[in-house]
Amino acid sequence: MLHLEFKNIGKNTVITEFKLEKEYEGYPDIIHGGILAAILDDAMANTVIINNILIYTVELNVRYLKRCFVMENLQAKGWIEDVNHKIIETKGEILIVSQFTLCADTQKGRRPSYIDAMKPTEAEKLYQIFVNKLNDSGLKIQTGKFGELMEVEIINDGPTTILLES
Repeated sequence: MLHLEFKNIGKNTVITEFKLEKEYEGYPDIIHGGILAAILDDAMANTVIINNILIYTVELNVRYLKRCFVMENLQAKGWIEDVNHKIIETKGEILIVSQFTLCADTQKGRRPSYIDAMKPTEAEKLYQIFVNKLNDSGLKIQTGKFGELMEVEIINDGPTTILLES
């Protein structure tokens, strides 16, 4: 069982953040699409549950734009799109919570050296390519400003990997 906890963030919208372990993979290190579809179905069901409405999923269409990897930080969000008599249209999305990785050399001195990390100008170009691909998909996306100090609300319990060589 996944035991996902959905949080009501207002405007008939719920959200949950999670990571999936190796037992949920389809191809090696890639989360099975059926698991992601079930999570989306759960997110959309939770949007109406918070309004004390009982629903049944009649149709579920999922369009996968990018692979989701084992132990990757993911976020599922569901919201009510339209209410027409007894037909309630809900929508949902799973987005990859962006992170950054720095390559640090700890072989000399007391402070890590980040000299081998990607240069900010190169990293920003790569980031912009990713944003453009998402924009081309027709999905509604939001971005922050690359390299800027931003206040975000996130539940994150890792991963942090530190490899120390002596």
